[in-house]
Amino acid sequence: MSQKFYSINEEFNFADSLNKYEDLFKYMESNIPSLEEALIDMFMNAKLNKENSYELYDDLKRKCEDEINKKWELIKKEYPNISRNDALIIAAYTYEPKGKYEDYSPYRLLNSSLVATNRKNGVQNIEKYLFIFLCALRKLKICIKNCLFRCITCKVKLTKDPNNTKYIPYTEGNEKIFWPFTSTSDDENTSENFLGNGTGTKFKIIGNNLWGYDITLFNVYEEKEILLEPERRYAIKEIKEGNILEITLQLIDNPHILGICDSKEEKEVRKY
Repeated sequence: MSQKFYSINEEFNFADSLNKYEDLFKYMESNIPSLEEALIDMFMNAKLNKENSYELYDDLKRKCEDEINKKWELIKKEYPNISRNDALIIAAYTYEPKGKYEDYSPYRLLNSSLVATNRKNGVQNIEKYLFIFLCALRKLKICIKNCLFRCITCKVKLTKDPNNTKYIPYTEGNEKIFWPFTSTSDDENTSENFLGNGTGTKFKIIGNNLWGYDITLFNVYEEKEILLEPERRYAIKEIKEGNILEITLQLIDNPHILGICDSKEEKEVRKY
């Protein structure tokens, strides 16, 4: 998945969690939106007109269904609780349109809304797809790792940004919150493929309870990907400067956002 979108551009009070907005999602427990409804709503909230929104959705559905059909036996073997619809919802996140729609990939719209300055308005723009995406992800087995990598094509700021008083620079000892979903890999070489021309930032994320979802089988472009839920908080442990800026992050907090999206099995477990 392209790392063109840089998702760590704003800092908020950590109390401003998605869990604070569960009331926005309550009505969907008894009226779960379809993928079509969720994506068309998200595209149109991003100012794409209705005709183009349906054209984009049709292309997405066709490409994602083709990939899911090819891998269905492998998916069912690995994730027996997953339905084709769940698989399609997850695959949609990885879809990247080209040409005039390149700025409307679901992951880009979802994550840019999760880091919006007005966060509640941002969440409202993507709430239907966010809800069904989390519901589908939570039917997967969680993947626990001690170390993950993420590379992006830009260099993050190491000093205070005078034009953004909320921005916390990447300085050893500071803490950062990754508010959107975070795409990572447990393979350092795979992650480095996203550095492009040999410059950018490489994050090494470490922690004893570092969990996410391996969505490799659902990825439309065959990319090895472990996806982390939003709102992870990290301490900046080490910085190595160079053409590639290398930053080691230590996991501090690994929240479970929006319990309203848990499967029935997860809700039973969380009673105890």
